[in-house]
Amino acid sequence: MFYNLIDLLQDVASKHKVTVPQVVLAWLRDRPNVDSIVLSARTKEQLHENIASYSLKLTKEDISQINYLTALEPIYPLWHRAMNSLDRASNAEKVYFDEYIKLMESKNRSAHS
Repeated sequence: MFYNLIDLLQDVASKHKVTVPQVVLAWLRDRPNVDSIVLSARTKEQLHENIASYSLKLTKEDISQINYLTALEPIYPLWHRAMNSLDRASNAEKVYFDEYIKLMESKNRSAHS
């Protein structure tokens, strides 16, 4: 799955004519509950590249594909809470529980195919 993620990031970067790190920074910036990203660079060019990532807007499809390949396996108690007490979750938790639910549904469809 890791190589699928690398391939996807390279495809997204190529489509937007940017680098893979810029795609990753743009994706991280738009993740729920991410307040800030600390940038680091070894060279002046790398710093400019990192800063330029703030002008990149990923499509919903880009984000969805990256989310699918980076979603964590549902583990207890998260899968249990996602399935049984979503109505009591905080707004911050609901974003992640929604991702868990989508992942579990996807795995169920794959298992029955």
